Amino acid sequence: MRPHVVRQGEYLSQLAARLGVDADDIWQDPANAELRERRTSGDMLAPGDVIHLPDEPPSGSSVRARSSNRYQAVIPTVPVEVRLEVGDEPLANARCTIEGLAQPLEAETDGDGLLRFDAPTNVEELRACFTEPNLTFAIRVGHLDPIEEPSGVADRLVNLGYLDESARRSAASEGRLFTALRDFQRDHDLEPTGELDDATRDALRDAHGA
Repeated sequence: MRPHVVRQGEYLSQLAARLGVDADDIWQDPANAELRERRTSGDMLAPGDVIHLPDEPPSGSSVRARSSNRYQAVIPTVPVEVRLEVGDEPLANARCTIEGLAQPLEAETDGDGLLRFDAPTNVEELRACFTEPNLTFAIRVGHLDPIEEPSGVADRLVNLGYLDESARRSAASEGRLFTALRDFQRDHDLEPTGELDDATRDALRDAHGA
């Protein structure tokens, strides 16, 4: 096993697919015991996390001279779930087209505004395009940081509308995270301290859905 430093947008299922190995075998390897203690899921890692991966097998396939050679690979998929709202109301029972896949995919939100579909592990950015109402949502697969990290807290506050997208990475240093947390606490009947305590973290996870 070799150490690999996780980059933004990388997650276990994606890394395993690149190597052609089983994701659970990687996650349960003793070399990743420390990472398992810190992260609830291998598919939600933070940039800078160190995960141990198998050595990459030598690439190459046999070919037949003077003839056509065809190869086929099956790309694993991962479930994608996002809850969509317009204002404070869920975007319920709305049909959309998922763009960014090999072929456009027709999908529909449920009564709570939850959109579910599967995406190949080699796809990073998608768009959910609605006609009624005329809206487009950008979806970045694998880019949600763990809620234990300040960046993960900021990610969720951005998605819930409490923090500007431009403040996502610089929120803590600029004090915007404090204000966003305080507003979130007020809206969820928590003491508006602006501090991230366990009750606020749990409420943020529940409100965001992950």
